[in-house]
Amino acid sequence: MLLPLLAAVSAAIALHTVACAFAGAGAGARVLELRLGVGPLITLHSDPLVRVGIVPLGGWVQFDGAVASPDGEALPDGAFLALRPETQALVHLAGPVAVLTLASALLGPTAALACAWHAPAALVDALHPTAMRALLDSLPAMDSNTLLGRTIAAIGAFNLIPLPTLAGGQALLAALRVPAGLRLALAIPSVLLSVGVAGGLVVSLLRALAA
Repeated sequence: MLLPLLAAVSAAIALHTVACAFAGAGAGARVLELRLGVGPLITLHSDPLVRVGIVPLGGWVQFDGAVASPDGEALPDGAFLALRPETQALVHLAGPVAVLTLASALLGPTAALACAWHAPAALVDALHPTAMRALLDSLPAMDSNTLLGRTIAAIGAFNLIPLPTLAGGQALLAALRVPAGLRLALAIPSVLLSVGVAGGLVVSLLRALAA
């Protein structure tokens, strides 16, 4: 089950990142860098800079003018923050929407949306080793298509959670016209919470495997 899970996570991350980059570029923002994966990087393109890491986990897009200048300098042409707030929000949402569309193609729209709807609660449940063990036990019974679809749907739903470091939170803050500096400040506790949840899932997984 490890390879299908890794393939699903990698596909969802890549699709999310590329969709966000294309949406931003289509709206008029200049893409400075698109990165997929972590670890040693291979450069595939120079303008915009496209780099791929050997470990296919993680990805992000860097837009020009996505962070406000502290000294109040004018935004450059193609600056992300020069886009209308509603447009910024739609760019942030492009990634999760693309991921959920892929999940719908694999599972069907109804099943994909049902999986996405229950994904946040399942994430919280998985912090308990008993629920994690039940999840692990259910994986072998799934065919590869179902496993891929459910994993991708869960990742799409996860990114819609309104935390400032996730697409859902970024879209909400942009739509509410929250200043860029405040958005950055709000991201700090969100990162700490995300790290805490990730650590809890790792501990839960280790305890479930040891049981």
